[in-house]
Amino acid sequence: NICYVPNTFTPDGDEYNNVFIPRFGMSLIPNSYTFLIFNRWGELVFESHDPLVGWDGSYGNLMCPVGTYTWEVLYKDAAENKKNKLVGHVNIIK
Repeated sequence: NICYVPNTFTPDGDEYNNVFIPRFGMSLIPNSYTFLIFNRWGELVFESHDPLVGWDGSYGNLMCPVGTYTWEVLYKDAAENKKNKLVGHVNIIK
């Protein structure tokens, strides 16, 4: 399964790059999907179980500060019939 995850986004309200979301090929099993974002202290700031819902850079009702955040994606691939875990970093810039 092919997955593209950007390393930077700009949630500044213009029409470009306002949401951070991994993009998957066709073999992702949707109900197996978990997408997590953590701040530098390891605090969970975002969670989604819908592969079409990404992070808008907020936590609660406030925008997160510029910086680097850790992401984690858990999913099951129908083609391989196995669980997968991807981990990386994303930068918020404005």
